[in-house]
Amino acid sequence: MAPALLIASAVISAYGAISAARAQSASSKSAQNAANYNATVDAQNAQAAQAAGSANEMRQRRENNQIMGAQRARVAETAGGFTGTNVGALNQAGTNLELSALNERYGGMMQARGLLAQANLDQFQGIVAGQNAKAYTRAGYIGAASSALSGASSYANYRNLNYG
Repeated sequence: MAPALLIASAVISAYGAISAARAQSASSKSAQNAANYNATVDAQNAQAAQAAGSANEMRQRRENNQIMGAQRARVAETAGGFTGTNVGALNQAGTNLELSALNERYGGMMQARGLLAQANLDQFQGIVAGQNAKAYTRAGYIGAASSALSGASSYANYRNLNYG
């Protein structure tokens, strides 16, 4: 192989290694940006889920007050009034309605927790993608250096064989 071809081959190999590394690095940086964006959106959605859970709890409590008011009015109209079984039934209804309100809050909290867990996972994936981008760049330069050294070695062997 002519010396010019040996040098050109080494240069092209080095350029190819750097170009491939840059493309892989750019892809990883894009994945990092997407993961960071998703983490931000998930965190915002978690806040919205928490707020919705609180709003649903308050709505449920308003409905509970109306239901309990209607039940108290019915008990007051009965001959038994607020004694014995009627009081027990009102207390049980109040407990059940309170559990409904608390379940609304809990549902919002659990949804928020899941979204925050997803946000943490997205952040981790972003970190990994950023580290991959750096590793690809480093590998590309190592590959380019390897190609250059290989080309230099081939050129030296050529010179030794032809001019030796």
